[in-house]
Amino acid sequence: MSDVLAITRVEVTPAPTGLRSTGLLAFLLVEFAGTLVVDGIQARRTRAGRVVLAWPERRGGRRVVSPAGREAREGLDARILELLRQRGDLS
Repeated sequence: MSDVLAITRVEVTPAPTGLRSTGLLAFLLVEFAGTLVVDGIQARRTRAGRVVLAWPERRGGRRVVSPAGREAREGLDARILELLRQRGDLS
């Protein structure tokens, strides 16, 4: 069985210049194992300078898609950010 969380595609849309001052770097579309696409993930730079991912949510803060717990989030975030750094999409 293949890894259902294998990242098979990542599309990066850089944030508009006016929003970069808020810490928003880019919007991401991530495809997992060619079967599930998550669009609207945000790459953000924190005030401390770290790059983090913000998963899609509806107005009012209700999550649309998110990893199932802290460990899952840390693992997915690390994999996606590492891929983006390897490709040169993030510094």
